[in-house]
Amino acid sequence: MKMDLNRIYKALYLYHEEGYSNINKIADEAQIYPKQVKKLIEGKGFKKVLDDFKADQATRDFTRVYAVPKLKKLKPIDYTCLKDTYLSKLMSNRATLEDIQCFLLEDDVEPKQADKMYKELESLYNTMYQNMMEIKLFNVLEVLKQPNKWAIGNDGKIIDVYPHPVLNDELRIVGIEYKKEKNYLLPEELLEVYCKLQDKIESVNKHRGAKNYYVKGKKSKYPAEVIEQWIQMREFGCSYPVIAEKYNVPLGSVSYHINKYKNM
Repeated sequence: MKMDLNRIYKALYLYHEEGYSNINKIADEAQIYPKQVKKLIEGKGFKKVLDDFKADQATRDFTRVYAVPKLKKLKPIDYTCLKDTYLSKLMSNRATLEDIQCFLLEDDVEPKQADKMYKELESLYNTMYQNMMEIKLFNVLEVLKQPNKWAIGNDGKIIDVYPHPVLNDELRIVGIEYKKEKNYLLPEELLEVYCKLQDKIESVNKHRGAKNYYVKGKKSKYPAEVIEQWIQMREFGCSYPVIAEKYNVPLGSVSYHINKYKNM
């Protein structure tokens, strides 16, 4: 870490000597990020500057100045390697986008390059995160569409029990529990993904317009709008059993109509 430590020192001075309490105001004046200010207030990180500042408080001499490092303009290969490192941290939940802003400042990346890299990482992360969450959602839906089982209830009678995925903190399936309740409450994050996918399907349907679906000259018993939704759900990765479960129709009907009409 070779960032301009004068900024860190100034943030400490503003907080401890000037009495600033607004983290965002300190960050603005010291030209660092709020998360870095919070770490300083908590006494975390930048140990050398913290020790120097405490020593200066004892002598009441705050004229200390650190050497200003030269900003780095990364070569293409170094730029790519650093971006890949940051992206890896983002996707493994070892860093947030706010952390990346701090890292770029602490690594003394030239401002234009830093801004460019951050925007690229933000776009990549959002896309990859959305894809990852959709996969997690579909995995949950696959469990929910599994057949129910029989079990013995508390009263000794045979009852139906239904599969419920067990998720860890990262929303990954770590097991399956069978419960009396058929309904499953999606975690808020996965519910949000589900709603977004539904919105996409509805949006595409509006732009495509309704179609007429016929089987050997006879109109399908399923409304055209419903078949359109089946097709769109399939395009977004939903399996035939998931679609059949959602609309409470035979699996064969879903498969037949999608394969017959999706290219019309």
